[in-house]
Amino acid sequence: MTGGHGTLGIADAERSAKGRHWMRALQRQVADAWASTTETDTSLCRIHGMETECEVVAISTAFAVTAVRILDNEVFCKEHGQAYLDAKTSDRQGKVVDGLVLIRNAEIHLPVILDPDVQRVLSLGSAFRVVPKWRPYDQLPADVQNNTKTSERCHAAYRTAVEGEPVIETLLDAIAWFVKCDPSLAQRDEAEELKHFPLPELWQHEYERRHPDWVRRCDVEAELRAKRTRELPVGDYRSIQHRLLDGDLTVAFCGYTFRNGYRSAFTETPEQIVRDIAGGYRYYVGTADEVGEMTHHSEMGNLVGTVDEEIWVNGSPLDGFELSPFSDEPPTLETWRSWFELAAGNAFMYARERQGE
Repeated sequence: MTGGHGTLGIADAERSAKGRHWMRALQRQVADAWASTTETDTSLCRIHGMETECEVVAISTAFAVTAVRILDNEVFCKEHGQAYLDAKTSDRQGKVVDGLVLIRNAEIHLPVILDPDVQRVLSLGSAFRVVPKWRPYDQLPADVQNNTKTSERCHAAYRTAVEGEPVIETLLDAIAWFVKCDPSLAQRDEAEELKHFPLPELWQHEYERRHPDWVRRCDVEAELRAKRTRELPVGDYRSIQHRLLDGDLTVAFCGYTFRNGYRSAFTETPEQIVRDIAGGYRYYVGTADEVGEMTHHSEMGNLVGTVDEEIWVNGSPLDGFELSPFSDEPPTLETWRSWFELAAGNAFMYARERQGE
């Protein structure tokens, strides 16, 4: 977005100058926070696994949310008053700004408010990059939750628009909000692009949002997950070997996808297996060796089917069928559960499972 007065333009000359100053600071600090994700003391310990740290990110983020707070309160709120507050409550990015105000008022706690998200640590050789997100509201320090000096609106906004979100994405949302309100405040380069954006590509394996105008990662993931669940898995067939339980409830089945003589692990919900079978995909029950060695699968008799959207095998519900016990050797129960949780929380990993990778 270039030029124009935006939805809540700043007419007062002094406030406009202040707004340009702090937008420049915000854009610069978001770029600094992005770069700092590679400057942490994160390491891989042979005993304790990944040991994450993001204090440097917290330092840059503290400066960024300070800029957000000044733009929010000293520029836009003083210019437009209640009209600005009402606009924020009806816009997701405006709510993000309100949620970040809570963070600004608790910046002393920033290192513990940031969750390094160990599952998304990215590596390049011996170097690591963290992708921190905001901790859930109920995990914030008690004095942050009980801070009555910060508006309840900001507490509510943190819960609905900030918690669990990637830190960089919320800062991009804040920039997008202020640009939408008054694009003339943003610092731009000779090509009229927002200065510092898109953020430089660091090592990455999946889509990352690097510009305020780009779509959020969660929206990309939702579209990808929906696409992959509509399509059948890639591969010749799948072998169901284990079930993952939550109490007495089966939350997923585990096994291997076979493709051109190779196999790759999968974890899948019962509901999705029903949809796959309805679409014509073949699932079998048996160990990897049993299924993998079969050349005429109908001879084995363990072809999985469905009855009234319930998974059956050999004329009985699969829930009553005894599957292979989890091994004490890798992959163990904990390994399979970890894979399932990763796929449930990361659509890109889930898509790779569906593609037999």
